[in-house]
Amino acid sequence: MNIFLPYCLLLKATITTFTGLASLPVIQDELVTQRHVLTDTQLNEAVVITRSTPGAVGLYVVSIGYFVAGVPGAIVGWLAMITPALLVIPLIHLAGRKMQHPRVRSILQTIVIASAGLLLAAAIPLARDALTDPITVMLAALSLIVLLTTKLDTLWLILGAAVADDVLGLVVLAVVSRIAGNDRFLTGIQVSQKQWSNAGGDSISGFANSSTGALVFAVLVPTTGTTRGGVLSQGSFLTATSSTENTSLVLRAKWVLKNMLCVDLPAPPDKSVIDSVPIPDPGLGLTNRESLEIRTSGMLCHSCHVTINPIGFGLETFDGIGATRTTDHNKPIDSSGVVPGGAPFANTGELLAQLRNDERFPPCMTMKLMTYALGRGMVQDCDQNVIDGMAAQFKADNFNLKNHIVRIVQSNMFSSAKVR
Repeated sequence: MNIFLPYCLLLKATITTFTGLASLPVIQDELVTQRHVLTDTQLNEAVVITRSTPGAVGLYVVSIGYFVAGVPGAIVGWLAMITPALLVIPLIHLAGRKMQHPRVRSILQTIVIASAGLLLAAAIPLARDALTDPITVMLAALSLIVLLTTKLDTLWLILGAAVADDVLGLVVLAVVSRIAGNDRFLTGIQVSQKQWSNAGGDSISGFANSSTGALVFAVLVPTTGTTRGGVLSQGSFLTATSSTENTSLVLRAKWVLKNMLCVDLPAPPDKSVIDSVPIPDPGLGLTNRESLEIRTSGMLCHSCHVTINPIGFGLETFDGIGATRTTDHNKPIDSSGVVPGGAPFANTGELLAQLRNDERFPPCMTMKLMTYALGRGMVQDCDQNVIDGMAAQFKADNFNLKNHIVRIVQSNMFSSAKVR
């Protein structure tokens, strides 16, 4: 963007308002709505930065310029901010006593009222972008009351709201954890009987809940009879292990094998070798499973993918953002397979149940947690007996994560670890 254009656009905003945040509607319309070089979030941030630091309210125009065009943009933003002030001085001198004329005063008052309306109109989308949960709505309401009833500086109000947001977030987290009751997050890594969902229902997970009208952030919903139940069926995991265009059976399967079963997978071949394997014609309308089976059926790939592919097949009932689905490319999804070293499964639910009961899971999870706690890798001969013993306790305790962490912290391995 030509640097002169941001100057003209920002000057248009400042020269038609002459005061602080009154230029906000013009900037929001020009840069966010029409030209799309700025977002409502960045506009919010610019205002917050200005209100949190000493100086004139109109300084937010400098931040706007920076968001649009970097340092040169900040410079033209500053020039656009001071230009009206330089122009108004001779204007006032020329106008003189005419400024006190009733008609002139009436015009100015009308301009102020119109600016207030425009400011409110611009504030609505900013509020919609910032007020995303009950906590932020409550903080906004309290802030408005404080501003209307006290003379508290906005800097302290902003800092107080930031601290209150963190504190309330921790309180909500503690309450939610308390409601959950059993602290068996590890059970949920594979399959659990309940899962958190939005209080008003969740179109992604497929849960249809009804709110009681109380201030509810999330509710535990039963997962019996569904494909949901644990981390492997949550949108965060399923989205992180998908590509930008589709699900990734290989990424999902590798994560499960390496992080839950501690299966050592050989390094993939060079990219040139992978690229040499032909990709099936998209026009054939193949499912992800069919396409992967064709690509990995050769001797070069089959030896590894016979272990990797089945886990990915079992999670194909979830799309790239974790929503459940029954078809892929207009074909029914086949989510059956065989857990490496285990038994066959017919669908996603059976896969999750088998992973939960897999004998490799307790020692693998124990080793992962212990590695993190000690800050070093496990030494097979020295550590394996301890890992096996703690894994047995973990399983007997029905995979209670909190108890397992306490068990690790109280172990001799942890208490005798050397601090580096």
